[in-house]
Amino acid sequence: MTEVITNTGQLPEWIQNDVQSAWILNENNASAPWHGFVLNRDPDLKGKCSEPFVDYITEYPGPNTGWCIENIPDPLASSIYVIKGSNGFVGDGVSIYEDGGLDNNGKPFNDGPRFINFSLIQIAPQLTLDGNNSSYPGVNNPDDLLINHGQMHSNSSNQPGKDTCIQEDYTYPCTQAIEPRGNFLTILYAKNEDAQNPNETCGFFTSKIDDLSEQDIISNNKRIFRMDIFPTI
Repeated sequence: MTEVITNTGQLPEWIQNDVQSAWILNENNASAPWHGFVLNRDPDLKGKCSEPFVDYITEYPGPNTGWCIENIPDPLASSIYVIKGSNGFVGDGVSIYEDGGLDNNGKPFNDGPRFINFSLIQIAPQLTLDGNNSSYPGVNNPDDLLINHGQMHSNSSNQPGKDTCIQEDYTYPCTQAIEPRGNFLTILYAKNEDAQNPNETCGFFTSKIDDLSEQDIISNNKRIFRMDIFPTI
């Protein structure tokens, strides 16, 4: 049997926990989105996620045979997140900010001195941090990104807080905020360090994360091990 899926949500019952293959089809139209998807073991998209499967279209007009994924690595899926990507201008990019810690009165600073701005050009059509990106070798999470590649705020009247990412034994995460400056999807993958029960999960974010430490995906001592960003419609 075949099922056409166009939106995010639970998979039809007949295919749940038995997703063997998929075919991504895009319109042969420059103004139409290209598509991709992420499978999830949980019906509410809160369980273990697959890596993104995406089919980019960058030249029009042209043949569109789509992409057939013949063997899904992990068929135990109950839900799907449908990615609707864009080849056009969707905004300036995505910014990541360091946690600034607390001032002498115990009040939180807005953010720390470290930040990084990804431009649309750097992101499109997909930016992946999984330890194998040649521009960011060994980096698979926003903390390592800030520590190894973050820029520093210059001195100003709005002085940022403490450089928490370089503090010994800092409280995880040292990333404060992840802010899309336009239409962008950020996917964060996380798990704990228990090899027998890693409790993997992922989160899908299209608006600003004000405080990463408060997100459910890193509850119960989970840590981020992969990050993907896409320009979306």
